[in-house]
Amino acid sequence: MANYPYLERCAEAVAQLGHRTQDLASRKPGKRLGASDNYRVQSIGEGVTGIYPSLALTMLGSIAVPVSQHLALKMPRRDSGPLERLIYEVAAIDEITRRAPKLAEKMPAFMGLLAVDGADRPLAIITEDATRCGSLPIEPMPASPQSVHELKSGFGKEAEEAVGEIELENSVAFDVGGTERWLDFTPSPVYAAASLSDPITVVKNEVRSRQNELTVLIPDDSVLAEAVSCIVKV
Repeated sequence: MANYPYLERCAEAVAQLGHRTQDLASRKPGKRLGASDNYRVQSIGEGVTGIYPSLALTMLGSIAVPVSQHLALKMPRRDSGPLERLIYEVAAIDEITRRAPKLAEKMPAFMGLLAVDGADRPLAIITEDATRCGSLPIEPMPASPQSVHELKSGFGKEAEEAVGEIELENSVAFDVGGTERWLDFTPSPVYAAASLSDPITVVKNEVRSRQNELTVLIPDDSVLAEAVSCIVKV
């Protein structure tokens, strides 16, 4: 069993994307999928990632297979930092899916960083586009009672006090083409549960130490680098 199943899944996906950076770097951000005060999300088409058949199988040591995956960029607005957000989210998802494995398939398929080769900070987060280039409708939704139950069951009584249904009403969960997905971890309700677990600091340190494995590097003069840089500066 992988010690950090979600982290391993992300690292494998990024490794596969890294084999095809020329194709990725030649693209421009496409359809706008969403925005918040801190981030703007846009599609960048499809790419081949090393995604496991399911996160549940990842936890059992399943071998990753290359698959075509719809991709999106989460580009920071203002002074939001992609690296810190990635560490925060990957660590939280890893801890949550180990303790509440039934929630695994609701999470983003993977998350990584997009950076210019030689730069001292990443440009954006690269992740699954659950809407498949906007072909599936997406709307915020309250986390389902079943999901809240799984979350609380995984973290015990303390989590029941820290994570309430009210906090999960306006964040985290989305209806994507009729399927509940957990895609936005900017607020803290889900992370609050994970933070109750002592290992979360260890997971965050592990994610930080493996930053290079989670980063797709593209040339600074590439189409994608120039387009994202312009968006980030706006």
